[in-house]
Amino acid sequence: MNSLIKKERFDKVYSLISASAAAGKVHPEESYLRMSLPILGGKSAYTFNPKAESSYPADRALDRNDVFVINQMGLFVTLRNNTNPQVEKHFTFVPVNDGTHPSIYPEGFTTEALNALYNGSIQWLQDNQVMMSDYPVLKFKYIPETQGAFVLNSTDQAVAEYVQPQFSLDKACALQIPRITVAGTRDTKINLAFDASGLAFPTTEGWTPYLTLLIDGFLIKGGCEYFDGNNAFGAVVGQW
Repeated sequence: MNSLIKKERFDKVYSLISASAAAGKVHPEESYLRMSLPILGGKSAYTFNPKAESSYPADRALDRNDVFVINQMGLFVTLRNNTNPQVEKHFTFVPVNDGTHPSIYPEGFTTEALNALYNGSIQWLQDNQVMMSDYPVLKFKYIPETQGAFVLNSTDQAVAEYVQPQFSLDKACALQIPRITVAGTRDTKINLAFDASGLAFPTTEGWTPYLTLLIDGFLIKGGCEYFDGNNAFGAVVGQW
């Protein structure tokens, strides 16, 4: 079903381009936008900006001249290695390693507090126009069937058998209906809010927690540009 919807959206994008003066000058391609923000104890509000440049190389912003058509969106709890920050672990739930009970996760959060995140919501604003008003964060929570396993060591204690948990980007992301089209010339803000008052989010030693928003879809490089005085996407996202 998802693949059919994605194909229909691609065909729509392609038809907009091919029927305009932009034909042969711009092309849709599969791509993604990625934004990350540090998780801070007691902080209840986070604002993602798809156009904001990041010092972290894995993040990917939308250029001012480009257009992006969204297919699906995922919100990940990310643990970034303090020594080698290019090493990350992405989760669609809160991995817990409290140091007391056996855990299949060598790295994780030492309390369950961050599960408050999934009571939150997302608001999407584009030029102050509300595109999403109260999208539930719970839609991004996905616990895989295969998470790892325990084995007994030489003293019959349960220890984690280091197996990567099952992961699928398509399962980790939620299909977005209706479609949202983002223009690089528009002011876009994605506001996430949940009640974190009085909560701390400690992790196992050596890791720093982040929220990572990944938006999967079609990128049209140069999609905001005018050809012969016209723009193929003006009617889709509003004239800019």
